[in-house]
Amino acid sequence: MPVINKNKSLNTCHCLKTKNRAFLILPVLIVLFLFMFTAFSACTQKSGIASFTEKDNGSSVSLGKGEKLEIKLESNMTTGYSWKLSKNTGTSVAAFVSSEYKESAKDKEIAGAGGIETFIFEAKEVGQAEIILEYVRPWEENIEPEKVFELKVTVE
Repeated sequence: MPVINKNKSLNTCHCLKTKNRAFLILPVLIVLFLFMFTAFSACTQKSGIASFTEKDNGSSVSLGKGEKLEIKLESNMTTGYSWKLSKNTGTSVAAFVSSEYKESAKDKEIAGAGGIETFIFEAKEVGQAEIILEYVRPWEENIEPEKVFELKVTVE
């Protein structure tokens, strides 16, 4: 025969303990979520790099000393054209680090298909400079560039 407990204060106490556990778990979950979100955000900021494309032509950027930026521009080296750093670029403030050309993944099998040229710069000295890239055929002299990309850089 089942035992029936008529002591209501004992039952009430048991319910309160269960509810209190739920109220304790909720803040722990919220704190855990916020910690994970903050850790993820900090991770992406550390590995983050300011990125620019042709649509950003003529824009400006402010960087802290040691921060990097990349410029990704469409290019087609099979035509002889490529992006080159202009002689008018101030490289003491934003120093050129590297460049790389990658064929377009979707057009790899098409002869004459283009790709993307990526340039990396690092903020070295406090000041202002302009990064100027010119889309040219390197062997052609005294000919205006096909395209020009300009980015004003301020290092603080």
